[in-house]
Amino acid sequence: MQDQELNPAQELLADLAADLDDVRTIVIPGGGVSLVEEMAMLHPAAAIHWIPIDARELPAPDGIVVHDDIAEMHIPAGTADLVAIEVTGDRDLARRWIALAREVARSTGVVLLAGANDAGIRSVIGDARDAIGLSVVEDFRRRNRVAHIGVPTVMPEAPDWAREAGIAPGTWGRFVVSAAGVDLVFETIPGVFSADGLDAGTALLLEHLEVPAGGSVLDVGCGTGVIGVVAGSRGAGAVTMTDVSLLAVAAARRNADLTEVPVEVVPGDLYEGVEGRRFDLIVSNPPFHQGKVVDYDMPQRLIAEARAHLNPGGRLVIVANAFLPYDRLMREHLGEVDVLAATRQYRVLAASV
Repeated sequence: MQDQELNPAQELLADLAADLDDVRTIVIPGGGVSLVEEMAMLHPAAAIHWIPIDARELPAPDGIVVHDDIAEMHIPAGTADLVAIEVTGDRDLARRWIALAREVARSTGVVLLAGANDAGIRSVIGDARDAIGLSVVEDFRRRNRVAHIGVPTVMPEAPDWAREAGIAPGTWGRFVVSAAGVDLVFETIPGVFSADGLDAGTALLLEHLEVPAGGSVLDVGCGTGVIGVVAGSRGAGAVTMTDVSLLAVAAARRNADLTEVPVEVVPGDLYEGVEGRRFDLIVSNPPFHQGKVVDYDMPQRLIAEARAHLNPGGRLVIVANAFLPYDRLMREHLGEVDVLAATRQYRVLAASV
């Protein structure tokens, strides 16, 4: 773990948290380790429950109660003096955290929400007002804003959205994927890529994915685990799935039971967690955005480091937007590239070692 400066939203949360007295229990859904460390410094006697969503943020500072599996959280109801929520752009995920705050915050406790204007913080503050109560303090800094919401003695009736599957704490959303004439029901939660259903790029990849019989498959950036599960249903001998998102890891682990082959789900960035291991097939729908920022780092490293994780004769198969020149990078690091499928929007590319 490396020390990092607070971002503007975290600074706003910390400033308001510093003014609170008698804080014995803090719940931080999402958020980064920098925010957790700041809260621990501001309230050293408080028990802090943290729900990390990025594997790169771990390990946690000493003394922090980490809930790194969203499927197995045990935070006592009505015990939190402070719930601090950093809003990052996924409104449904923010709503899940607000619904959680309704459960864990004690009467007369405080809920703080902060985020960037272009991450939808205004809408999320409105959601929190509907679900918990009126905002009594707002502050602004560097295109970010924060809201301070006092938890009432009696909560208002939960809005309809707070009861939706995937948003209500402990629940999961569902979507169906048809593979080889069989309908597979996948469970997911907000914050996971394509949480509402199978995206067009992955669908195209699955249409053209050949799995080596009895081979080992690595699904990198697995999301809900659709590619890995389908690979298992098409004859893989073993499947490993990795994702940097701990929300995705929880969903993929939940969906691993859909295939009868051995499945391992490993939290980590790209090949982190599978160092020294090799596979017959590496497959991915790699993201090239971090929020609204274009970032090619992940797919470039995925391709550049693939050879070290492929068995002789092994294959890398990816799907990408048609305008992305990943075929050049694959040719540079792996060799000849096959275009397995192409539409106006996507291409499925493959290269062997």
